[in-house]
Amino acid sequence: FNSTTGQLISWVKANISATINTILYVYYGTPSASNQENISEVWSNGFVAVWPLNGNYQDSTSYNHDGTNFGSLDTVGKMARGREFNPDDGDDHIEFGNWNVTGNEITLQTWVNCDDFGQDDPRLVTKALSGSAADHVFMLSLSGSGERYLRARVRTGTTTTTLIAGAGGDLTANTWYLVAVTYDGAASPNNIKLLRNGVEPSSYSSGSQSRTGDLVQNTWPIWAGDNPNTSGYGEADGLLDEIRISNVARSPDWLETEYNNQYNSSSFYSIGIAEEALTYQLDLEVQWTNVDFSETNEELCINFYDGVNNTYSL
Repeated sequence: FNSTTGQLISWVKANISATINTILYVYYGTPSASNQENISEVWSNGFVAVWPLNGNYQDSTSYNHDGTNFGSLDTVGKMARGREFNPDDGDDHIEFGNWNVTGNEITLQTWVNCDDFGQDDPRLVTKALSGSAADHVFMLSLSGSGERYLRARVRTGTTTTTLIAGAGGDLTANTWYLVAVTYDGAASPNNIKLLRNGVEPSSYSSGSQSRTGDLVQNTWPIWAGDNPNTSGYGEADGLLDEIRISNVARSPDWLETEYNNQYNSSSFYSIGIAEEALTYQLDLEVQWTNVDFSETNEELCINFYDGVNNTYSL
């Protein structure tokens, strides 16, 4: 909240229908109102880390997976502020700790805007120990022809599966995309999916969508913008914003709705006319008959109804 301009930027959890408009009400103008923020409820539904990157590296969820920045610069992002990663000035990246995503589902997602595609296998979000496929638990990156196609890795048991998108999974420079990889170990045979703006590619150029089992648990670090322990390799070149990790596999509809809402918010909603505050004038005429004023601290209670039962004392 900007107290100078009155601007409020807030994430709101709401049940949205594909067929019926959802109406939200905003009430304002009461300086004495208490803080009604509810982080655990807003970022429920499987979110285990949400990094808006709006001037800091804090996790918006109650898990507090805050990050530490190494070289990335503050810049205008897709939602508000974001981070710029430049491989020319060192290994820019953000470290988010070495925690785990448990179970057999995961979604990695981020807004990305690439400056160019001259980097070798640039990482967007990854949990890894080195550049080897066997040393990855999960990964969302770019690869393929021209290093512009979405790529993912998921490790369960003793095997890592790599998947590279084909047609419909490529990116263009200087353009914002909401990119994601989802894994659902119970959704055989197509357990792994790559998505660009909520839409799965029409084909995959390499790898397999088939994977089962729980995600591997270990102490390997989670990074954004680069790959751990691989100096000069895996560096991103461009902008990242609103990085999220979930322990559920988001549906394409879910991710496409997020894309529509966040890419051009003004086309996703309309604003109605502000309601005017109601005021009441109460005119009372009291017949002072048979009233004994010899006793002190006596009260005459008069009730009226204005939608809420209010009692006024005279």
